[in-house]
Amino acid sequence: MSSFHLLSRAPLPTGQIDAKAILNWEQKHRAFHDSRIFACSSRWMIGFHSQLVDHSERYRRARLIGTVSAVHRACDFEMLHRSFMESVLSLDKQKACELMSDHLQRTATAAVQGLQTEKKIR
Repeated sequence: MSSFHLLSRAPLPTGQIDAKAILNWEQKHRAFHDSRIFACSSRWMIGFHSQLVDHSERYRRARLIGTVSAVHRACDFEMLHRSFMESVLSLDKQKACELMSDHLQRTATAAVQGLQTEKKIR
């Protein structure tokens, strides 16, 4: 709950020039997702998760600076993370897995759209 609280209070970046906000939000976001995985007892799973997160960082950042409006992103991110937190706290594994899958897919889709938009601009 504390990592969700910190994440929900972190301002979303307003663009690529907002490097400090990008770093701050990404740290809070990672801490939120780490909090659920670090509760497991598998060192292997924790290590694998950390590697995946490290390698996907640039794509998550692309989502933050994509084409979606800041207000929409803030509502979308908070709603998704709140639902995820609630499903974990209520031990609803199926719902948590569905939400995580949706979160990953939406991030991938937004990152691709952001990269395609940037390519068109150049």
